[in-house]
Amino acid sequence: MLLPVVQAAREAARRASCTNNLKQIGLAIHQHHDTQGFLPQSKWNQSYGHLPKLLPYLEMQSAYERGEVAENPGPHHPGFRTLSSLEVPAFFCASDGSPRTHDYVCSYNPDVFDEGAITNYVGVGGAGHGHLYSNHEDGGWELATDYPYFDPNCNGDSTDNGQGFFYRSDYHFCGKLTFAMVEDGLSNTVMMGEILPERTQWSQWAFSCQGMTMAIPPNARKADGSFYDRNDYANVWGAHSSHPGGVQFVFGDGHVEFVPESTSDAVYRAWGTINGGEPGGQCIKTPFEQLEIGSKPGCWGNFS
Repeated sequence: MLLPVVQAAREAARRASCTNNLKQIGLAIHQHHDTQGFLPQSKWNQSYGHLPKLLPYLEMQSAYERGEVAENPGPHHPGFRTLSSLEVPAFFCASDGSPRTHDYVCSYNPDVFDEGAITNYVGVGGAGHGHLYSNHEDGGWELATDYPYFDPNCNGDSTDNGQGFFYRSDYHFCGKLTFAMVEDGLSNTVMMGEILPERTQWSQWAFSCQGMTMAIPPNARKADGSFYDRNDYANVWGAHSSHPGGVQFVFGDGHVEFVPESTSDAVYRAWGTINGGEPGGQCIKTPFEQLEIGSKPGCWGNFS
């Protein structure tokens, strides 16, 4: 009879540890903003993502310097290789018992990324899903996902283009994001949330290959109740956790919330956009007409 009680107490302690990690990350993001005047950015397929930019604010200045993060030297640089293998305690959820390094942490450049130190926390790119932009102004293609969704500003991609705080190509587009640009309010918009490397191979903390969209509900499953294969890119680009019944997020004002799986799609998706204006109008554009929003792919409408 005591075993369930003990297990529940242990999970409560692990979840509290996870909450503390997310609070640390949220504080580091604010310190970056206060110091640099903008939020950290990711340079997809060229080198570092968002998390390495936070190391100086997590008492890891020496690691930041060894990895030459400020210079963003590229994934084949020795400094990058060293940093990508570093296990950062603040990036691990205690409820996730999987190894701190993982095989196949990114499908690109397999000679570099066959194995790397992972993270349980990634940036939220927005609430769009179903249409993936390339980094070229011509381009985009449909994603074969079970969770197609166009956010209120007709954005169908929160991977390379988004209306959220952090997407993997935000270095390329539209200048630098500041907290003043978050029209929906910092307390109403999520910055980062949880993933499980056992459910998605895009989980290396140092490289700019990870992220999530709020179009996919937390701990999403197939119709038969099973989980998607971890390399099913279009269907695993959402939040996952080992906490029973939900996932934790850090919001723009730094507070952390446990978000139940039962949260309505409308509320959940609204939390993912910085200027969705929810409740808002209905998107009437087709996917390829999204290219008309802003001056180029990746722009947040008014901020182009």
